[in-house]
Amino acid sequence: MKKKIGFYIHIPFCHSKCSYCDFYSISDFSLELKKNYLDRLLKHIDYMGCRFSNDYKPNTLFIGGGTPSIYSAEELGALVKRVQKNFNCEFLESTVEINPNVIDYNFIDKLYKGNFFNRISFGLQSPFKKDNTYLGRNFNEKSVEILKYALSIFENVSIDMVCGYDGFNSEKIIEKLNLQGILPKIKHISLYMLKYSESFSEKFKEKICDDDIQVENYKKMINLIKKNNFKQYEISNFCKTNYECKHNLHYWKYHDYLGVGSNASIKFENNIVCFPKLNDYMMKDFEETIEDVENTEEYPDKIIMRMRLCEGMSFLELKKINPNLPDIMNILYNRYKDCFKKDFDKISFSQKGFIFSNTLLSSMLEIMEERK
Repeated sequence: MKKKIGFYIHIPFCHSKCSYCDFYSISDFSLELKKNYLDRLLKHIDYMGCRFSNDYKPNTLFIGGGTPSIYSAEELGALVKRVQKNFNCEFLESTVEINPNVIDYNFIDKLYKGNFFNRISFGLQSPFKKDNTYLGRNFNEKSVEILKYALSIFENVSIDMVCGYDGFNSEKIIEKLNLQGILPKIKHISLYMLKYSESFSEKFKEKICDDDIQVENYKKMINLIKKNNFKQYEISNFCKTNYECKHNLHYWKYHDYLGVGSNASIKFENNIVCFPKLNDYMMKDFEETIEDVENTEEYPDKIIMRMRLCEGMSFLELKKINPNLPDIMNILYNRYKDCFKKDFDKISFSQKGFIFSNTLLSSMLEIMEERK
């Protein structure tokens, strides 16, 4: 039987680079490059179909970036159709990321009527213009109206938000989203804390709150989101009942996945394959910069990804990865009890544990290394 997996398509282009963004994206591009990249993606999908369609059947699709909505609804639909044709599949969930500042009502209509996507993810960040300006994003009231229009015709809409900058006010943000009629209708929220990066400008580095304030921002925002009928199911993600992001669950549960595009990666069998950045991606063979993983069951990323989920991991799962892991997790639990939730056969992070998860997982890896 063919494995059910997620399929990702990466669009690296943006009209401008947001001050806080540390992802790979390109803001200086020509219309010719944009067209050629689309052609390259279509060929890459064909290649992936030839190589993997006998073993895999995608049941989710996600077009992310960058800013996928720099392409027309028809062009995005052509990518979806090409995946369906090559893998003879239909999607339980098909998502496209949208920047509401670069689209109009007609774009939303065409997305809906084309029946290519049943889930839209809006990069809102904040409902306030001053916050978006502070973050280096273009924003106007039309952006909110377009989001509200999408909510009137699409059932499954998600928004991204950022916290951890000077002036962030969780109460005002939630109040505004409710007044705008957005919060009652959206089904999913992704909330990200700003992380310091050397790539940020010196001016923007000064706008990032210190760690203690960031933690307070995060805790307050989570509690307010939960009070508005969302449940937390992953360290940064919240949903209404049965509206988890099915595509991202493939990653967090460490399933195999396929993808195309500059700087995208795929995971299959015991291999992780990373595709190069734009210039090399346009010129070289699709199989590029291969990272071979000897045994994905031993690979630390599996634990790191699975522990991002609120459900955590069973001790049986941990033992299958490494016989020492149940004991190691018990050691960590006894040291930091307020950072974990534990029952008879399962362990997971508490809310405090999520905040310090990087440190806790590093400690786990150190103990694993000592026991080799």
